[in-house]
Amino acid sequence: MLEGDTVKNGNFRFQQFIEHYQDSDTIHGFVLDGPFTRNVKNGAWRFVSRDFTVSGNPQALDARVVYNVTGEESLLKTTFKSGTVDGRYELLDRKLVDSDAADTTYYAQLSYQMGQPRGTLQGFAPQLQTQGQFDEEGFPHGDWRFTHAQDSAADIIEIRRYDHGFFSKHFYEIDQERYEISHIGFDTLVRSGQGLLTRLPVTSTYFRALEYTELVMDTTALTGLFTDGNLQILLSRSNQFMERVLANPASYRGKNVWQRVEGSKIINPIRIKIRKFPFSDEEKRLNIANEKLLRETRLIIANFLDNPAVQTGRFSQLELARSFAAFRIYESRLTALAPSIAFLVDEAAEYVDHHAILNRKKLALRYPDTISYEYKNANATYSYAFPSSLTNYDVAAINQHLTEVFDDVQRVVQTSGAFLSNVMAQGELTGKEERLIDLRDSVIQLFSDQELTETFTTLHQRFSEPTNLALESTFRDYSLLSVQDRLLAIDSLLSCYQTYAGLHATLANLQQRIDELDAEYTRSIWNAYTYTYMEERVKERLYTIYNDQLMPYLLTALEQNLNCDTLSASLTRIYSLLDRMMELRMEDTRQLERQLRRAPKDPERYLEIIINNAVNEG
Repeated sequence: MLEGDTVKNGNFRFQQFIEHYQDSDTIHGFVLDGPFTRNVKNGAWRFVSRDFTVSGNPQALDARVVYNVTGEESLLKTTFKSGTVDGRYELLDRKLVDSDAADTTYYAQLSYQMGQPRGTLQGFAPQLQTQGQFDEEGFPHGDWRFTHAQDSAADIIEIRRYDHGFFSKHFYEIDQERYEISHIGFDTLVRSGQGLLTRLPVTSTYFRALEYTELVMDTTALTGLFTDGNLQILLSRSNQFMERVLANPASYRGKNVWQRVEGSKIINPIRIKIRKFPFSDEEKRLNIANEKLLRETRLIIANFLDNPAVQTGRFSQLELARSFAAFRIYESRLTALAPSIAFLVDEAAEYVDHHAILNRKKLALRYPDTISYEYKNANATYSYAFPSSLTNYDVAAINQHLTEVFDDVQRVVQTSGAFLSNVMAQGELTGKEERLIDLRDSVIQLFSDQELTETFTTLHQRFSEPTNLALESTFRDYSLLSVQDRLLAIDSLLSCYQTYAGLHATLANLQQRIDELDAEYTRSIWNAYTYTYMEERVKERLYTIYNDQLMPYLLTALEQNLNCDTLSASLTRIYSLLDRMMELRMEDTRQLERQLRRAPKDPERYLEIIINNAVNEG
């Protein structure tokens, strides 16, 4: 059929499901329906998006089998008049549990008159209720009220006053007392903006600009109600609500829902008025150049610091030791500068006084006169010629500073090139050292994150620091070797670190074995006088020697001599003792306990008696 042959009249319904429940127990899709008059939307229209998972058992309903669903549903409803939005407009997000509405997470209702928002907007989201109004041109106007529910305090009412689209005042109202909020970097004075206002369709850019501003409010009388960051949290909550309905009234997941089928005019974002603080063409060029300089410099530094040849060579090569320390300082300073650079290249920066915002941060990039570094097992300092400190956030000053840093970083890398090339030429060594560093870091991470794992035990806690010290010590000793000696030692050290990698799991197993043995040597007996069960230690003398002397002795020996040469042997002795103690639980140990009683109080002698007893009996 040729385009234009079909004329849509009457009710229309279009639906699409990306996944179907028969394949994945998931329903993911949308429905768009409403009436047409000669290809033009005319009347009540609805868009529904559903993300459901089938739940419960099938049920018979007449001649159909139906399932309950659990998930989320989003709804947009409005009325079109000859293709133009006209009438009530609703946005809704809600959760369903077993096909019943369980929680509405977002709701907004406003009205349009021939394509322009008019009258009142109202809605709610978690911990927030909103009410505002529009003027005859569709601009926000008057006091927009945001009621923030507090868990254990009175509601906080946020008031944003708009003067025909211009954000002119901002208050918080608590117990009918108003407290004005100043936005450093944002022009909220109509008189200063007269003749300079830009009519801007509301987008996420506008709300990013709002959140870049620094909020200032006298909270002396509100101690305990407002804490650091609390003002910004409330601002962000209101912004999220407004952005959904002002910037994207016809959008769902980035797509205009009404334009999925033709027949209506585009519903544009609602407009506001704002003063612009434009960058000059030169400032725009420098902002882009600064972002590129920062990115490239940080990449060079990261590659240098992560280079296995640098990590090993810095302990034995003086220039590498100094360069490594200097790059760590550069790394921290550029990390601190990065948010300001990202702000300046954001188009939202032109809708706030960027100079005022950066100056309020008072973030100065200062550098020390000397650097501290470690070289051949000794700590040393060295005078380093860093660039001048950056205290002026003018884009030209930032560019000059970043250029100086980039040039110095390049110089260091080129100077280090001869040594690095020599080491990197040893392809086999480089690859193995990369694995060695990854293995070392993974073991350290295992013991650092022990509180977040289900297998955390007191043994992990006990051996965390000794393991880390052993790894750092062996790595440092290895790094001090010549390239040739490292080639000879690398395989042995890799094997050693593999042993340490297995220690974490071994300690978890060991703790389990110790706990199991404790349970085996404990029994419950009925006390006829108290009518309760009481725990009693079995073979008390034997278990006391094991628990109070032998196991602490072996664990201390393992901890104090935690190295690759003795680790396996130390663990073997511990497991041999546990195995023998488990066997003795079911044997007659009276003769063995007499030997232990007569023996000198020496753990090695006790071990010999217990282990030799096993050998003799075998």
